[in-house]
Amino acid sequence: MNEESIASIAKSLSIPDALPSQNFYSLLTAFSIFLQTKPSARGGRLAKATAVGYMSQVVNLLRERYPLYLSDSKRIAKIRDKMGSTIEERNLLAGSLHDAAVLTLMWHTFGRAIDTCFARKSQLSMAASGELFLHLARIKTSVVQGISIYKAATHWEQCMLHGLGMLFVGASEPSSYVFPLVPHAAASDLPGEKTYSQDEAILYWENLEEKAEPRNEPPTKRASAPLPPTLTAGLSSHSLRRGSAAYANASPQLAIQWISTRGAWLLDSLTKAFAYVGTTTREDQSVGKVLAGYRDPHLPCVTPTIATLNELLPALEYAQLLTLRGQLFKNVSGFTDTTLNVDALVLDAALASLLIHLDDVATAVQQEQAATGFTLHYLYRFTKLWTQPT
Repeated sequence: MNEESIASIAKSLSIPDALPSQNFYSLLTAFSIFLQTKPSARGGRLAKATAVGYMSQVVNLLRERYPLYLSDSKRIAKIRDKMGSTIEERNLLAGSLHDAAVLTLMWHTFGRAIDTCFARKSQLSMAASGELFLHLARIKTSVVQGISIYKAATHWEQCMLHGLGMLFVGASEPSSYVFPLVPHAAASDLPGEKTYSQDEAILYWENLEEKAEPRNEPPTKRASAPLPPTLTAGLSSHSLRRGSAAYANASPQLAIQWISTRGAWLLDSLTKAFAYVGTTTREDQSVGKVLAGYRDPHLPCVTPTIATLNELLPALEYAQLLTLRGQLFKNVSGFTDTTLNVDALVLDAALASLLIHLDDVATAVQQEQAATGFTLHYLYRFTKLWTQPT
């Protein structure tokens, strides 16, 4: 499009009553949808304040150029507020999925929150015995462990496979980390705008949190901000670590050295007493089953997978199921860079867990929606992919 065509369009629009007012409001609605999906310079989505700022600039520009239109301030505010609430819901959904999966993994691994920051997708696999297997690095003790994780016996909120499935479905962009904290190929604020990795970002953040040099006068104790009423006071990243250990220790069929080794505790008493005693795979599997809610850790536990439906479903329906898997997990599979992909067997187990718990989750989502007023799109998105033709 050349300058003459642009000038011609501008001239036609400057004629009074050239466009009905409805077109301007439709334009604002389309622009609000664009802002909801537009990626930011750092690779993520625009923040609410940024999107609202862009919307205000466009409204002021249109009002200045076409003063006869956009006189309905309430309608403009409604479009802007709806855009803001949608962005808030998206951020809340993404944050909730991430937090829930982190807490579930901390429960099953006796892990610290920082341990999950370095977990990569290549460290997730399905063991030969059928359970989910994770190579977890303990950052503070420099210990790398192989940990067995099982599906929950009864409660879907406790299921790591379901938590990972929800996390992978809600992934907004590819990443080599299980719990991405930094946008893929994000640009740094430093001169040159070089990309930085999640490892570098975490180490940089830790450097910022280092204690300042000691002063001569004692520091004044600052009053902490009050917690929201929905949060439990006194919780820390070690609260769940202690709680899951106490839960496992309540089982008379688990030895204390099994629990201490899984949690990578370097307590002097335990280190001296069990210096030459380590857990075997069988013992770690027993701890994993108890944490998943099974009373008898010696009984076998089968991990669900959609591969079992290969012989039960017609070939066409099974192919549609695989297509659904590809669409749900499009941001964690199918890349030429294998570091961005989750193992296909893990995705099969995660999808099976999502289908098994779908009714329970649907009930919980509807109750939450009725209580909070948020319009949650989990069921809509899942059902749309499930029912659309392939």
